[in-house]
Amino acid sequence: MTLLDARLEALASYDILDTPPEPEFDDVVQIARLVCDTPTALVSLVGSERQWFKARVGFGACETPLSQSVCVHALVEPDLLVIPDLTADPRTCANTLVTGAPHIRFYAGAPLRTPEGVPIGSLCVIDGVPRPGGLTPAQADALRALSRQVIAIMTMRRAVLDREVAIVAAHSQGMASREEQVRLIDAQEAGGVGTFEVDLASHRVAVSATTCRLFGLPVRPDYPVKELKALVAEPDRGRIMTSDTLADGTAAGAVDYRIHRANDGALRWISRNADFRFDAAGNVVALIGVVRDVTESKLIDLRAKALLDLGDLVREATTVGEIVGFAARTLGTTLDAARAAMTLIDVAGDTFHVEHNWCAPGVASLAGTHHLSMFSATVERLKTGATIINANIPADLWLTADRSSYEAIGAKAQIVVPLLDHGRLLAALFVHSAEPRTWSKAEIDFALAVADRTYATIARIRAEEHQSVLNQELSHRLKNTLAMVQAITNQTLRNIAERDIVKALEARIIALSKAHDVLIEQKFVSAPIGSVVTQVLGLHGHEGQFESGGPDITMSPKATLSLSLLLHELATNAIKYGALSVDTGRVALNWRIEASDAQPILVLSWLERDGPPARAPTRKGFGSRLIGMGLVGAGSARLDYGEEGLAAEFSAPLRAIVES
Repeated sequence: MTLLDARLEALASYDILDTPPEPEFDDVVQIARLVCDTPTALVSLVGSERQWFKARVGFGACETPLSQSVCVHALVEPDLLVIPDLTADPRTCANTLVTGAPHIRFYAGAPLRTPEGVPIGSLCVIDGVPRPGGLTPAQADALRALSRQVIAIMTMRRAVLDREVAIVAAHSQGMASREEQVRLIDAQEAGGVGTFEVDLASHRVAVSATTCRLFGLPVRPDYPVKELKALVAEPDRGRIMTSDTLADGTAAGAVDYRIHRANDGALRWISRNADFRFDAAGNVVALIGVVRDVTESKLIDLRAKALLDLGDLVREATTVGEIVGFAARTLGTTLDAARAAMTLIDVAGDTFHVEHNWCAPGVASLAGTHHLSMFSATVERLKTGATIINANIPADLWLTADRSSYEAIGAKAQIVVPLLDHGRLLAALFVHSAEPRTWSKAEIDFALAVADRTYATIARIRAEEHQSVLNQELSHRLKNTLAMVQAITNQTLRNIAERDIVKALEARIIALSKAHDVLIEQKFVSAPIGSVVTQVLGLHGHEGQFESGGPDITMSPKATLSLSLLLHELATNAIKYGALSVDTGRVALNWRIEASDAQPILVLSWLERDGPPARAPTRKGFGSRLIGMGLVGAGSARLDYGEEGLAAEFSAPLRAIVES
């Protein structure tokens, strides 16, 4: 069998092509888009002549021909396929989705492999701009995990369909023999699937042994309905069924709900799939179905959402205190812990300080400053950079010196993640449990992920604070330098009779200063084109005579300076000779992005109206040459000196505008 045959056979077994959207898959692409910070994410299934999208966000078509598929290249990859720039890769540079609309530039895809190892598609993320750095390690790991989740959902979906087919077949055939029933039940039990049948006449539920174990009940053939319903978490009882919805057959057949397990009180998630049985008169006589424990998959989803929510919160945070507060609450609530906090550690001063901590109801706060000697063994371990994981603090011999301190704060289990800088212990993020607790790998990974995000965001804010101080100092020195240049210019040119030349030079220096102001606001990384237009044209007054607009474009520092000088010259000429020389004149400044075969083009238009006729300059001074150079000297400039006023259009490759 060829690889193509194997793929098509595997796809057919899932019976999923051309099916309606399903929220489980839609949730995955939303998470992938947010985690990888891209506008587009797809669950792509690759057939013989097309790729079809089971779920999509940020992409209009539900399928494309195989000739337009980038995902087809991911099928042969052992791991992620990451293409930082699709125009530079020989496999994709001629793809019409790259050369034409929607002009995709970046692709990262994780192959979707069946449990048998057959690749059938990919979970991919796409961007309209190249990403030389590709994905971060955390984003790559998340994309791999989500691709596995897609296959898990597809496999579960297929199993449910197979089960429903089996149930229908069994009912229609009357279950040819008792042996067949036993075999079906055995298969369900082996897969952790419990069966049940609610009899409306007796109000009792016939249950399998697995169902009893899932609910933490002694194994018995049946139970009263009210006894099982009492185990359901209070907020979920109305969703699973009521007396009325059970009697009229309108209770949800497929529903996920929480229970408090009878034997240990543990909170567990149960997934139910059921159908009603009717008598000849159409009355409901029973509800028959299956249940299974889906706690782990639910917790995976909850932790993923918690990390996404934390990312959104810390992204907007402006202080370290806000970040720590968000992180502590996320860690404590998601892990259902007693306490979570971050502590700042002063080894030299023998103190640690807890400012923001989250505590469950009834748990004492640790806010304040404390002596490190209370936790000497813990601190020594943290100094090595090791993450501390304790399932039972009283039983851990290496914590003997700290045992009384942990007992005093009611901590029986913990995860502690240290923060070191060049080998120096600075802080630690911790989560406490009031009872001994075996932390799962998923819980430990979640705590590490929260710590990573927290420490990275704190580092970012501190770096931004440092950069802000440097920027202000640089701005101050730059303004002093430009003021000195302006003073030297006035002194040097004081005897020049043509004062217009001197004023023009001074105005250009001021335009440069305003351009630098915009760049400083953007940390010398980039500047929005709208801000540049507002700053430069605002120097000349005439606010009511300007109209401007266009898409949001972030310009490189070089392009910012080029556009500032260009707009200054155009505005100066308009005030002297053009539309702005009269009160009725108007100037429309607009910009747009045009597609081309090679690459997108930025087009900037300057249109003067209701002023005097435009006349081409008789001599080419510096200003005229500057206008003729256009944008960043990398495009074209078209000037039309008409009777209605100057009409100018400047174009340059978008890459030259946005890239440094």
